[in-house]
Amino acid sequence: HSLFTTDGVREEERFAVWREAISVYFDVERTAPLPDAALNSRLESTLIGETGFVRCDSHGQRFLRLADRYAVDGLDHYLVQLYLDGATQHRRGAQEVELQAGDIAVYDLADVHDAVTSDSYTNLTLILPRRRLAPLLRAPDSQEGRTLARDGFSAGVLRDVMLQLKDGAGRIDPRSTAALSTSLINLCAAALNEGEAPGSGVGRGALDYPKVYRVRRIMQEHLADAD
Repeated sequence: HSLFTTDGVREEERFAVWREAISVYFDVERTAPLPDAALNSRLESTLIGETGFVRCDSHGQRFLRLADRYAVDGLDHYLVQLYLDGATQHRRGAQEVELQAGDIAVYDLADVHDAVTSDSYTNLTLILPRRRLAPLLRAPDSQEGRTLARDGFSAGVLRDVMLQLKDGAGRIDPRSTAALSTSLINLCAAALNEGEAPGSGVGRGALDYPKVYRVRRIMQEHLADAD
């Protein structure tokens, strides 16, 4: 269990410190015209077996993963994100989907990503390894930007479980983390296979970046072996 916060950081340095912390996953740009004092961020994370659980409280910004990012960092995970407060506009070319409190969105770190948040927001995120989740999905390479249907049964169960984790993740018995991780992965698979909200799935029909960069990584490995 870990906690990152900019509470003790000088106001004029808060965004730079936050940008450095989140750069493991995303490039970020400041978008909201907020005073430095308002640019406070908090990131609370718990590792549950192979699954990460994160609560994020932050401010208006743009999150980016460009086309070459996956080839550089190799992060091969899905993010399943529940919005508690604020709003996010997820963009893919000319398409845009707005996410509000209560929505569950799916992101693929092996794909391109472009999203802008409201002036302040809170979300909960499950970070799931592709090698565990992808074999359970009907469309493992078509998940970026999906919004799960609010009336889906499995999505509703997933929403409830994520809210329970928000209040109790720090009390999880270490002896149960492997089994709990497997249960979370299976629940996410059920929710993702169940259906999506109308008009979501902005990544569909775009260039298949995950496959492109997997091929590129394999080629790089073979070239390295040849040397």
